[in-house]
Amino acid sequence: MPRARQITFWTLTILAFAYILARAILLSFTIDEAMTFNYVLDLWPDVLRANDHVLNTQAMKLTRWLFGDSEWSMRLPNMLTFIPYAWGTWQIASKAKSYIFFLVTIVLLYAHPTFLEFFGLARGYGMGIGLILPAIVCFWKSFEEGLELRKVYRCQILTALFAGMALLAYAALLNVYIALIGLMVLVQFRDLYRSNWKKGWMALIVSGIISVLFFGKTVSDLWNLKEAEELFFGTATYGEWFENTYRYYFKLGGSGALVESLAFGGLCLFFILSIILIIKFKKIPTLLQLALALFFISIFGWILEHEFFDSKLPRGRTNIVNYLLFSLWVIGTMVYAEQSGGRWRKIGSGLAIIIGLGMASNLFLQMNVDMARNWKFSARMKEVALTAQDIAQHWPQPVEMEKHPLYRSNINYYIRTRDMNILADMSFNFDLKKELLLVRTRDLRIDTADPRFTENYVKVAEYDKYEVALYARKDVFEHAVQNGFSIEP
Repeated sequence: MPRARQITFWTLTILAFAYILARAILLSFTIDEAMTFNYVLDLWPDVLRANDHVLNTQAMKLTRWLFGDSEWSMRLPNMLTFIPYAWGTWQIASKAKSYIFFLVTIVLLYAHPTFLEFFGLARGYGMGIGLILPAIVCFWKSFEEGLELRKVYRCQILTALFAGMALLAYAALLNVYIALIGLMVLVQFRDLYRSNWKKGWMALIVSGIISVLFFGKTVSDLWNLKEAEELFFGTATYGEWFENTYRYYFKLGGSGALVESLAFGGLCLFFILSIILIIKFKKIPTLLQLALALFFISIFGWILEHEFFDSKLPRGRTNIVNYLLFSLWVIGTMVYAEQSGGRWRKIGSGLAIIIGLGMASNLFLQMNVDMARNWKFSARMKEVALTAQDIAQHWPQPVEMEKHPLYRSNINYYIRTRDMNILADMSFNFDLKKELLLVRTRDLRIDTADPRFTENYVKVAEYDKYEVALYARKDVFEHAVQNGFSIEP
């Protein structure tokens, strides 16, 4: 491997991980992360919610035991899965013959803001894609020409293991899991048949046991969630599904029409190019075959589930694995164009440059260490909590807080982990009696003309952009001021 490519890969990988780490340290805990933290503390032992991404929750318990309950510690499991994801990216990119295709492969797999966001949040989505990519790569590598049988079997077992862990972290990739494991089993039986039923039994049995255990656990959990009516997050129609996918992965706020056109337009042109190459040359590269099979089986599975089981179609973050597969489809097409040579290679290179510029520009426009895209209203929760503690610490007994329902788990996370003089509870009614009020400014739920509010409370913090404000009862506020508290301008 040329040294320039190694330097490029490691530079981009370190930069990507540094960005993930910075966000993991600096971002306020989001509502979904904080709800997961309730499971980490075993506060909801009998509450069944889709928010409980099993592998992520258990890994958070481990990192809490090892490193405490700071934001970065709770997000560490997702950060660590960027390592196998980077390995998978290297395995794919290193097969490119031209530097352009090598670089754009890395950009496609690294540069989407949604991918980088979830590697730095305590949710299952980052873990899911961080583990499913190496699963796909291991299966792909098992087809390498001249690969020793023991290495083929090892690849198959690793495929089952990585895919199973990904499923346990992110149950919405069930269709991809079924497709990947199903294809692998077909290949295993084909190889057994070719060896006169003599070679490959151990790999089939071991990978089969692993797959059945993970599949059984996930299907059981999904069935229970369906019975509890917890599978409500999604889209209701095919049109809404497409529109939501386009808006979520391509029409990102602040990117601008030019960047959007470069990214989406380039990907669509690659889609057309893949069809032309398949019709013209017939022999399809293994990576492209695998990406197409997984993508279309996954989509077909969602259609079946929607039509026959009235399941919701993917929405936003639950669709992240399909965007990953679409990216692999584009990368597979680049490989195809490169192998075809001549003008096809030139066309592929031109389109790759367009996509690379669009994706990289979009990432630079979206980069921030300020907020999580899906949870803008959680962006200042840490600052609000610290301000509340600055007031509450002077009060002779634990302070009570009335709060908007969206902020309950968020504020409770900080109350519990920072040992604040504030009671942590899940109540959310505004009776205008407690010492503190935590409100969402666009959904106030308070009659601002009520004299109990106008005469008894003073605003101590407000973040208009993030829709949050904190009020303190006047007697509590005045007591805090006497003890050195002041409102920052």
